[in-house]
Amino acid sequence: MAQKTDLIIKAKKVVYRGEKFWEILAFSCYDVEELPIKYFETMPVFFKDKDRFVVAYTNGECLEFKVGDLVGAREFARATRTIRFCGHRLHLINDDIKELKKLWVGQETFDVSGDTYVQKPRNKKKNVQQNVHEIEAKSVNNV
Repeated sequence: MAQKTDLIIKAKKVVYRGEKFWEILAFSCYDVEELPIKYFETMPVFFKDKDRFVVAYTNGECLEFKVGDLVGAREFARATRTIRFCGHRLHLINDDIKELKKLWVGQETFDVSGDTYVQKPRNKKKNVQQNVHEIEAKSVNNV
């Protein structure tokens, strides 16, 4: 379960070659190793991987940036909307994990010694040719 952390991107407005960009100054979010496995079962997702911030969208696109990168204003707005959505989904997953931790408690002892294990006979499937031979033998005997 991811621990509570502030999800922050600090950025500065920049005009580069006549276009609006955000220069990434700093960011704080969950490291990929802190996030629950269930979080990665569906897209979109966001996370920190070493010094990179990653946003993976549902259509397979991926935005990666690090401190000092310029991110277009429209792409940055899309990323922040997606991050808010992911944050909400992560919150719900963490609530489920809290409930699971309340229910999944205690300990048990399992006897796994060889004396108590009995293997059930397997129902082996016969190949088609064996079945044909058996049917032919039965029909010959019935004639």
